Amino acid sequence: MPGHAQTEAIAQLVARYLAAHPEASDTLDGIARWWLDRQRFDDAKPDVLRALEALERRGVVERRRLANGLTLFRRARH
Repeated sequence: MPGHAQTEAIAQLVARYLAAHPEASDTLDGIARWWLDRQRFDDAKPDVLRALEALERRGVVERRRLANGLTLFRRARH
C-alpha cells in the first residue's frame, strides 16, 4: 500500500509528541508545522550528538564549554 509506511511514521511521531505533551491540541496545519518538526528535532538530537562526537574524535570539530553551562561545537582550530 503506497504511503502506508510514511503514514505510520507520522502516526508514531504524533503519538510520541502527545506522550510528551499530554495537554497539546492544534489544527492540522499546526500539527504538521510545529509538532512534527519538534518531534523530529527531539528525535535527531542523540544522533547529531553522536555525529559531533565522532567528528571531534577525528579532529574536525571541537567543543567549547561556556560559563553558563552550554556547549558549543565549532570547526577545530589546529
